[in-house]
Amino acid sequence: MTHRTGAGGALPLDSAPATARSLADPIGSIIRNSVVLMVARVVSAAMGLTLLALLPRLLGDAGYGQLHLALSLVLMFGVTIDLGLTQVLVRAVAREHALARVYTRRGVTVTLGLGAVLYVGSLGLVRLVGYPARTDLLVAILGIGMLLDGMAQILSGLYQAHERMHIPALARIVGHLVTFGLLLPRLWEATPTDTATVAGVLVTSSLVQLLIHAAGLRWLDGLRVARPADLSWWALLAAGVPFLLWQSLGVFYFRIDVVLLGLMTPPAVLGWYGAVARMMDGLTFMAETLSLTSYPVLARLWSSSRREFERTAQRVLTIVLLIAMPLVVALVTLAPYVVDILFTSAFRNSVPILRIHAFTLGLLYLNFLLARILMAIGRERAWLGIAVMGCVLNPALNWVAIGFTQARYGNGGIGAALATLVMEMCIATCALRLVPRGALGWAFAGVTLRLLMAGAATAAVIVLGLALDAPWVLAGIAGAVAYLVLILYFGLVPEDVRGPVRALWRAALRAVR
Repeated sequence: MTHRTGAGGALPLDSAPATARSLADPIGSIIRNSVVLMVARVVSAAMGLTLLALLPRLLGDAGYGQLHLALSLVLMFGVTIDLGLTQVLVRAVAREHALARVYTRRGVTVTLGLGAVLYVGSLGLVRLVGYPARTDLLVAILGIGMLLDGMAQILSGLYQAHERMHIPALARIVGHLVTFGLLLPRLWEATPTDTATVAGVLVTSSLVQLLIHAAGLRWLDGLRVARPADLSWWALLAAGVPFLLWQSLGVFYFRIDVVLLGLMTPPAVLGWYGAVARMMDGLTFMAETLSLTSYPVLARLWSSSRREFERTAQRVLTIVLLIAMPLVVALVTLAPYVVDILFTSAFRNSVPILRIHAFTLGLLYLNFLLARILMAIGRERAWLGIAVMGCVLNPALNWVAIGFTQARYGNGGIGAALATLVMEMCIATCALRLVPRGALGWAFAGVTLRLLMAGAATAAVIVLGLALDAPWVLAGIAGAVAYLVLILYFGLVPEDVRGPVRALWRAALRAVR
């Protein structure tokens, strides 16, 4: 057990006394915050995809590649900016709001102090490694945003602890609107725009988000009534280590390919790859949301009813795969049209990268949920071992694959995409071996087989439509209809989903009549 120690003695972090606030409706609070987060994620994903279509048009492939490299470098440094203290703050303040001031002060102090060190370190690394020209300028600008985002992250944790997630959600949406407001006129008027200008706009957006976070602090009761606490720095930093490790491994794993591409390929190649990678980031929010909301339910069922745990795990896995399959099929079959619409014809070399990443997206959906299942049954150390394995093998695999495909095809992004796909396949294989057999079983194998058949048939319908010179939109609609018919025919939609969908359909019909 971790303790806070000081002159007043030891106080266990895991047993902080509850405040007098009402605990009568925890489910209502969870639902409210889940709805807020889901709406914010949907809006943010839509805005993110719109921004993704905007930036390549402003910067071109080489310019976008430079910006994506700088963003990735800053993110890799910035992941450690709070030393994992945001999650420690959430846990402690959620249990006792009166601790908000002391944890916030410590969190902001660490963020500003370490952020300054990381800022200088990131600039030193860029100059030492010898990245393309202007990368140091972009990192210098975006590094300011790293500091602003770090402080906003601490304040967002404060809102999360108070179960008031609407302010961070609002800040994210307004930040996107500020970005659009500053960049859209430049696109409309065909104003020449360089990467430094775009980086400055992104930093402005970060500043606006921080100001919104700060403006809402007056409504948090934990900051109005403070309880004196002699908080040990050593105990606090030690409590943040597990969270820091998780965050760092995740960012390293998903960004090392960009760092290597920046060293081994021209900026244009990085632009082709970065555009697709950013789009994939925007398409994972559904899997992330489902895995987050499923985690507490699965954890409870594992200890109370193993049979119900297995049934629930199978149903959630089925839902996740039902969502992933049409995304994979659409991105593989319609990749040229997606690239042309979102990124312009200058990014046509992104097509093979997108097709490979489409299969990776399906595995990511699966792996997100498998990770939560393993955590729910107490095998998070095994999952951490898988993550460490990925962080060791991924750089080596990327180095070989990028070098080969850059020399052979002039597109190292293909190698980076293949390396990520192979790694996700390995991770899925390891995770599936750790999941309890009852959660998968023969019944789930049958579901997976029928789902693959539905996906293959859907792809055939789309390809046939394109071969007959049908507009790609109509071919996609025909594929969607075929997929819907097939999953209903195969009985793949769980009753938990069919019931609410039927109710919504009937309500819509009544409203129309």
